[in-house]
Amino acid sequence: MSAPPPFAHLTPVLAGVAAGGLLQGFTGFGFAMVAVPLISLVLPPAQALPYVMALQALLGLAGLPGAVRLCRWSLLGWLTLGVAVGTPAGLWAIATLSPAAGRLVVGLAVLLAFAVLAVGLRVPGHGSSRAAVGAGVAAGVMNGLAGMSGPPAVALVIAADVRPEEARATLLVFVFGAALAALVPMGLAGQLGGSMAAPLAAALPALGLSWWAGSALFRRTTARRHRQVALATLALLALVTIGRAAFELRG
Repeated sequence: MSAPPPFAHLTPVLAGVAAGGLLQGFTGFGFAMVAVPLISLVLPPAQALPYVMALQALLGLAGLPGAVRLCRWSLLGWLTLGVAVGTPAGLWAIATLSPAAGRLVVGLAVLLAFAVLAVGLRVPGHGSSRAAVGAGVAAGVMNGLAGMSGPPAVALVIAADVRPEEARATLLVFVFGAALAALVPMGLAGQLGGSMAAPLAAALPALGLSWWAGSALFRRTTARRHRQVALATLALLALVTIGRAAFELRG
C-alpha cells in the first residue's frame, strides 16, 4: 500500500493544495495540474496521485451544488464516456512507461490543448459527440497517467459555444467525476487507506480558503480574462512538463 504524505512533507503539499484550489475556483479546472508537480517534489507519482485525487474529489463536492445548475450535461455525458474508456489505459501506462516518458506524453498533450485554443478553433454548437468522446478518452488517459484530466476537456469546453459560467460549471463537474473514476481503481489496487485521513484533514483549511478566493475572483472577471487565464495555465504547464521530461530523458 502506498503511504500518504507524511507531515514532514506538508510544506510543498500545502503550497500545491492552495495554488491548485485557487486556480480551480477561478477556472473550473487546474487543481491536479498545479498540485501534482509540487507534491511530486517530495513524493513519487504512485504516492502523490491517490492523495491529489482524494483532495480533488473533496474540492469537487464543494463546487457541485452550484455547478449542477449551470453544467452542460449533454456535453459532459460524452466527455465522461470517453474518460471511462481512457482512464484504465492511463493507469496501465503509468506502470509501463518511465516517469520521464510519462511526463513527456502529458506535456505534449497539454501543448496540443493550448494550441487548439490559441489558434481560436471553435467547436460548432455545444460540442459534437465525436469531439467530446475523443477529448474524454484523451482526458482519461492523462487522468490515469498523471492525474491531469483537465487539458483535453478544457480545450473542448472553452472551444464550444458556451458562456464562461457554463464552461466553468461543466469543467467542475467533469473534474469531480474524473477524480472519482481514478479513485475506484486506486482503491482496488490498495493505494488508499485510513492512514490518509490525517494528511487530508491537514490540507482542508488551505483547500477551502483557496477555493473560496478563486470563486470570488471568478465572479468579478470577464469572459476574455477567464479564457486568458485558461490559456496561460495550459501554456505554463506544457512548458514546465516538457522541459522537465526533456532534461530527465537526456540523463
